[in-house]
Amino acid sequence: MSKSITGEERDRRLRFPAPSLPQDLPVRLERLEDRSGTSLEEVALASGIPPHQARLWRVGRPPSEEELRAIMRFAGSVPGGIAVLLLDSAQPWPVRE
Repeated sequence: MSKSITGEERDRRLRFPAPSLPQDLPVRLERLEDRSGTSLEEVALASGIPPHQARLWRVGRPPSEEELRAIMRFAGSVPGGIAVLLLDSAQPWPVRE
């Protein structure tokens, strides 16, 4: 007889270790703000996160898992936002031919 698992148990089993965040995350977040025209405080508020947390991200405190999800959801709604966060600005951006 198979035991069914709850959605929460399945999510816990499917989680992968989070990669380490880039050291220049505050710079990348600033670029995301510039690209979107929206402040990190507004992103935090829209996600139900206290806006003072966004100020801490700017000075180098890494976002929690929940905060990082909120940042990624927001970046996904901004054209080129994911690339701003994930690609190394020192490297050339990939170009489709």
